[in-house]
Amino acid sequence: MFVREIKKPNGSSTIAIVESVRVDNKVVQKVIRTFGTHKDAAEITIIKKAAERVVVEMLNATNPVLPGLDPAEFHVKKTRSRKSSDQVNVDGLEHVGSIPVGVEEVFTPLISEMGFDNIIKDSNKDQEWNDNLKKLVLARIEEPSSKLNTSENLERDHDIILPVQKIYRTMDKVSRIEEEIKEKIRSSTLTTLDQKINIMFYDVTTLYFESFRPDELRHQGFSKDCKFKETQVVLALATTTEGLPLTYELFPGNTSEGKTLLTVIEKMKLKYGPEKILLVADRAMFNEINLSTLDGLNVEYIVAAKLKSLSREMKDKITSHKEEQRPALKYWHQEYDFKDRRLIVSYTEDRKNKDEYDRKKLVDRLEKKIKNKNISVTDLITNHGTKKYINIKPGSTATINTDKIESDKKWDGIHGVITNKSNTREVEEILQTYKGLWQIEEAFRITKTDLKVRPIYHWKPSRIKAHIAICFMAYTLLAQLRYRLNKNGIRLSPRKIKEELNRVVKVKIRNKITQTNIILPSKLNDIQKSIYSAMKVKSQLQKATVL
Repeated sequence: MFVREIKKPNGSSTIAIVESVRVDNKVVQKVIRTFGTHKDAAEITIIKKAAERVVVEMLNATNPVLPGLDPAEFHVKKTRSRKSSDQVNVDGLEHVGSIPVGVEEVFTPLISEMGFDNIIKDSNKDQEWNDNLKKLVLARIEEPSSKLNTSENLERDHDIILPVQKIYRTMDKVSRIEEEIKEKIRSSTLTTLDQKINIMFYDVTTLYFESFRPDELRHQGFSKDCKFKETQVVLALATTTEGLPLTYELFPGNTSEGKTLLTVIEKMKLKYGPEKILLVADRAMFNEINLSTLDGLNVEYIVAAKLKSLSREMKDKITSHKEEQRPALKYWHQEYDFKDRRLIVSYTEDRKNKDEYDRKKLVDRLEKKIKNKNISVTDLITNHGTKKYINIKPGSTATINTDKIESDKKWDGIHGVITNKSNTREVEEILQTYKGLWQIEEAFRITKTDLKVRPIYHWKPSRIKAHIAICFMAYTLLAQLRYRLNKNGIRLSPRKIKEELNRVVKVKIRNKITQTNIILPSKLNDIQKSIYSAMKVKSQLQKATVL
C-alpha cells in the first residue's frame, strides 16, 4: 500500500492510495482511496504527505507495532517517496476521517421534491423529527443495518448524534403517517410519469421474524423463504412497468396471497376512480372470486393461470395441442375460451429445458435419500415440490411417485395467462406485457438484499410498520434515480449505485500546529458524474478547503 500521484494531461494530478493485488496471476494496482485532483505544486506536496500519514494509520490498524515503537518509523519504507526532494515534515498533520457524502448530496433534493422532508406534522418539533426520518432513510440506502448499528454508524461516519431511543420515537411518529407516506410515493410516481399509468404490476412476498410468538400482525403462514416455523407478515406491492412503486400493503402473516389482491385493488380504485388500469399478477391471484370481483369492478387484468387446476377436458386440450405441435416448433401459443375470458397458453423450448432441469434436480435429491427402497419422511424437506413426487406410506416412509413424474412431463414448457381484455388486443402483446412482471420480483429483491428489509428485530406492530415504511421510502428514492438514469441511457444496478455514491467522500486532515482542518474532496469518476447529472445535482465539494 502506497501513495501514488496520477498526472493528468491538463497538468493537474490526482493523489491516491493504491495497493498491489494479484488478479489472474497478474499484479495490478487497486485504488483504495483518492484525495482529489489538484494543480498547485505546494498543495500537491502537502496532500501527498497527508496521504502517507493515512497509509501509516491504515497499515498500523491491520499490523500494529509493539508498544513504544513509532508506527511511522516501522511502516516508513512503505510510504516514503524515492525522491528525497519530495520529503517534507508532516508531523503536524493527522487524518481525522473520511465522510461519505454521495448519498446525501444526490438524494436530499429528491427527498424534498417528493415531500418526505416535511411529512411529520404533529408537534412543535416537526423539523427535528423530519430531519431524523431523513437520516434514517439515507442510512438505509448508504449502509442498511439494525437501529443500534445505524446510530453508531451515523456518529462514526457523519458526526451525527442520533441515539437509539430517539430513533424509536421517530419510528413511532412514522407509523402514524403510514398512509401519508404511501400517498407521497404514489404521487411522486404519477408526477414522474406525467400522471399516465396504464399498467400496474402486483405481487406478494413474505417477511419472517426471528420469533415464534404470533400477534395481531405476525402469524405463521406459507413462507416464500421456507421459514415455516417463524412468524411472518405478508407484504404486497404494486409498481408500474418502469419499476416505480405505486403503493404497498402489509397484511397479517396468515393472510392468503389471493385475498390481498382485492384489498389493494379497491384502495387503488378509490385513488384512480374510473380510469382504466391493466392489472398484471402472478397465478397466486388466480381464483374465481378474484376474477369475478375484478370483472365487477371493471378492472382489466392479465393473470397467470393455474393450468393444472383446470377441468380435465381443458387440460386434455392443452396437452394434446402440445403433442400435435411437437417437435416442429420451439415456440407456439394457443387461445381458448374460458368462462367469457381469454385463456392464452404458450410454449417455449427454454421453459421446457428449465422445467426438465428443475424436476431432474429434485428427483436426484430424492433418489439419494433412498434406503432399502424407501425414503424416510424425516429426511425430506417438506415443501410442495418434494411432496408432489412422493407417495407417503405407513410407518413414516415414502417412495418416489414415477407416475406423477411422467404426468408432469406433459406440461414441460407450457405456461398460461387469463385475461378479460377484448379480442382487439393481440396475443403477443398480452404475453409480452405479462413478462414485465419481473419488475416486481426485482423490487422485492432490492428491498430484501440491497436495503436489507430483513432481519426485522421489532415486535410491536407500529414499529414493524414504521420499519417497512422507511425501507420503501428508501426503495422509492432508488427507483426514481434508476428511472432517471435509464432515461439517459445509463443502466446501473442499485448495488452499483450505492457503491459509487459511497465512494464520494470528503477527507478531513487536521493540522495540529495551526489547529485547522483541511477538507479534501474526492474526484467524481464518470459513473458518479452521470448519477449527479441525472439528478441535476452539483457536488458541493469542488476543491480543497481549510476550516
